Amino acid sequence: MEHAVVPAWAMLAYLVSGVFFILALRGLSSPASSRRGNRFGMAGMLIAVVTTLVTHEVAALPEILGAIAIGGGIGWVIARKIAMTDMPQLVAAFHSLVGLAAVLVGVAAYLNPEAFGILDANGEILTVSRVEMGLGVAIGAITFSGSVIAFLKLAGKSARFVVFDDIVKAIRTTYPEECFELYKKKINGFLESAKKRSGYRQAAYWLKLMGQIPGHPDKFHKYVEQLRTKYSKRSAFKEEIKSI
Repeated sequence: MEHAVVPAWAMLAYLVSGVFFILALRGLSSPASSRRGNRFGMAGMLIAVVTTLVTHEVAALPEILGAIAIGGGIGWVIARKIAMTDMPQLVAAFHSLVGLAAVLVGVAAYLNPEAFGILDANGEILTVSRVEMGLGVAIGAITFSGSVIAFLKLAGKSARFVVFDDIVKAIRTTYPEECFELYKKKINGFLESAKKRSGYRQAAYWLKLMGQIPGHPDKFHKYVEQLRTKYSKRSAFKEEIKSI
């Protein structure tokens, strides 16, 4: 199957856009040059998109303008509402979409290679295209997952326990009595076997979790006072729970 040869000027335009993307990443590495980096990134994307639209029949003009309007509108609303202190999280979240887009493009090329013009004379995907797809999907997946984890860390959340915390909160809300007794048993176990400060620290940690159980403030404070009295001679434990 024969495919139209990409014009030399288009190859040059893609090269320039690639250089602009590299300069954008370099500019975004420092707050002082972040604005210049954003300009390079926007210019590079504009060149790449316009070149693709001119040299390929990818979509009708109304579809393209509609996509630009939707994406631009969403970005404008988010940028207007976001606080400056939350900008790192916003950048990480948007950057995750870049990685996701790379993965989707790679998957689309694998599922429909003919549309991407990457088939050889035998109808097989070109070796160089296989390498490109593999790298694109791998790097895109790394970018996506890394950006999501960065967003969660910047937001003060642990990527590992975000969903788990929500489940635990739901359980505490649904079964407060059972959770209170379970935590109480856990805390007493740590205190009875505690020989080092780490044991007291674990007991204090579970005591703080117990304080998050809804609907039992009086019962909780009474239990804390009982522990203060019972273990009044254990200065290490008193130090751990002094802020509770």
